[in-house]
Amino acid sequence: MVYIILGDGFEEIEATAPMDVLRRAGIETAFVSAAGRYVRGSHGIVIEADLLAEETDLSEAQMLVLPGGKVRNSGNYGSDERLRGEIAKYVNAGGETAAICAGPTVLGELGLLEGKCAVCYPGLEDQLSGALAQPGQKVVCDGSVTTGQGPGAAMEFALVLAARIAGTDAAEAVREAMHYPWVDYPHLDIKDQKRLLRKRIKALPPQNVSADSVAGAICSLQEYKDAATVFAFLSVGSEPPTQEFISRALADGKNLCVPKCFRGGIMEARLITDTSQLEEGMYGIPEPGDDCPVVGADRIDLAVVPGYAFDMDGGRLGKGGGYYDRFLKDFSGFKAGICPAECLVHKVPMEQWDIRVDITLKV
Repeated sequence: MVYIILGDGFEEIEATAPMDVLRRAGIETAFVSAAGRYVRGSHGIVIEADLLAEETDLSEAQMLVLPGGKVRNSGNYGSDERLRGEIAKYVNAGGETAAICAGPTVLGELGLLEGKCAVCYPGLEDQLSGALAQPGQKVVCDGSVTTGQGPGAAMEFALVLAARIAGTDAAEAVREAMHYPWVDYPHLDIKDQKRLLRKRIKALPPQNVSADSVAGAICSLQEYKDAATVFAFLSVGSEPPTQEFISRALADGKNLCVPKCFRGGIMEARLITDTSQLEEGMYGIPEPGDDCPVVGADRIDLAVVPGYAFDMDGGRLGKGGGYYDRFLKDFSGFKAGICPAECLVHKVPMEQWDIRVDITLKV
């Protein structure tokens, strides 16, 4: 069972959001009070606790959750020496622990965050003794400890806790049923974060992106106007349509290259002068024929690349084959990513070999 510790002056939303979300996910959860059966929050909301701290063995908890608020009030866990000792013992034994807002400062005071990444309410970072503070983050996971920023992060914090206990699929089912926006699950490794983002993107309804908007976005770039040689992907399926851009680039007299793929994640740029030179290639994608000349990456001025998702810092999520990352590794020209508005995310999970684009064009 998950125990959410309540005390006099607790921050209500930081306690009730985890309680609600965890129970929706089918996780047994109880309010454990350090201040009697009825506990008054910092905004005057009174909650009836399920259990009393003095009658509860915290070591049996599946997870301890420490809301913020006036955590050092008399009658709250931050000032209760017995409770502080039990919390420290639980954390030191490797128990799953979550604290939000002012809650992480109590863990810091107890020396339980030494060398760990953590976040707390802005301005209290100096109380995270020994921690590697992560200001600006909503939720941070490091080992068995999860920390949250404050009231505004309570829902995201709660969903991350559900994912940690019951798995990401269970948390996602709750999030979708609540019609809550996408959240990051920082405890996942990069590969799992990528898989989740691809799954979310694939579940989106078809994007209504016009070929004219794609062509207009690219052709308005100064880098396009200055380019002699341009490389562009040939769109298929739900990708932003590039057919109009291809036609415009040829009409503008650009040296136009398009990709030709080979097994092993290898991709070449091949020069075409007319779309009649295209034929069906690997994966059913139109490709230039074998007689189209190869153009070295060092001769290309502008590359227009696809992706499942982008962020405004140039982060790009591909399909997972690594074709574009290998091709662009030594590319020194300008890279533009074409992104439907629905596929623009706050932050794309990136590995060290993933290549960023120089601009994300939202279409």
